Parts: sequence; C-alpha cells; structure tokens
Amino acid sequence: MMISAEKVKYRDSDLFARAGALHEKALLTAHDWEAIESIVQNCLLIGKGLASVAFAKAAAENATRMATAGAMKSIYTFLLNSKNNS
Repeated sequence: MMISAEKVKYRDSDLFARAGALHEKALLTAHDWEAIESIVQNCLLIGKGLASVAFAKAAAENATRMATAGAMKSIYTFLLNSKNNS
C-alpha cells in the first residue's frame, strides 16, 4: 500500500499509539510507520550532505515507489518547517 498524504500527517508514532482514534489506527500499519520514518531519515541524511549520490538516487527511487507525490510534498514541507524553526 502506498504512503499517502493522509498517512503522513501523523508524525509522532508514540503520541499516535496513545491518543489515536481507532479509525486512525486502522489507517496505518507498522509497515507504513517504517516506510515514513525511512523516507524522513533518508531526506535528512541527503539534506545534510551525509549521503552519497548513489544513496540519494536509490532513496529517491524507493520513496517514489512507496509514497504518493502528495505524501512526499507533506514530508518535505514538514522537514523544511522543522529546519526553519530550529
């Protein structure tokens, strides 16, 4: 299943596990959480210049397979806002 913008809006897995509604919890699987966290971590590594060109290319291809364009936009927006607020 693809990671959608709807799934990406839940960024805090601990808070989600404690306070998420049942219908929200049905939306996300452990695989979804893993995929979202992997994409975010890869974006951070690439953005900080800590990844090789080959890694960046593979990460981009993997993200394209796992997430919709809307989800990627949400992730990038979140990362940019986090960077600007720190």
